[in-house]
Amino acid sequence: MFRLLKQSTSVTVRVGPFVSATDAVTKQTALTIAQADCSLSLNYAAAAQKHSATSATHDTGGWYFIPLDTTDTGTVGQLQLDISKSGALPVRAEWTVVPASVFNALVAGTGVLNVNISSVNGFNQGAANLGLSTNTMQIGTVATAGFSPTTTEFECSDITTAAANHWVGRTVIFTSGTLNQQAARITAYSLVGGRGHFTVSATTSAAANADTLVIV
Repeated sequence: MFRLLKQSTSVTVRVGPFVSATDAVTKQTALTIAQADCSLSLNYAAAAQKHSATSATHDTGGWYFIPLDTTDTGTVGQLQLDISKSGALPVRAEWTVVPASVFNALVAGTGVLNVNISSVNGFNQGAANLGLSTNTMQIGTVATAGFSPTTTEFECSDITTAAANHWVGRTVIFTSGTLNQQAARITAYSLVGGRGHFTVSATTSAAANADTLVIV
């Protein structure tokens, strides 16, 4: 079983079942599993006593909750826990410790994986060119607070470039609303009342408030 733990994070793991060393069947439910009974190997390094001093507590059927602290989970890679307790057969459990960003994306569902493209069609320069081109794109949102859009003019409160005509010659592509996927050439630009004011080649209808767009 492939199990993940978040790096440098305190966690209580469930380990077992512990069974009798005599018949290898009877569940051992009253063991006192202390820090000294637990041996950890961090990414295949020499095993040592686990750092957390908190003793284990029994769950059910010979399974025990074993506390690990931030030092115990501080090393990325394979984590092996061996527990030897008189009266019970030894138990080993293993996990893979991963960086917080990976754990959050794969397990917690609170993040995304960082993915970088190293080549396009086998060419590293292709990936570099793609990265440069995407960095030149500008996203925006139509705002109607100070101006009512027409088929040739609109404003964006989140594009506030000061230089006049800075965006002239570029193309705006709408990404939502009635104009979704429609493109228009920017013919004039100015900053008016703290909002980017665009003049474009005519679209089939006027943009609406909160319509999104990208300038390419």
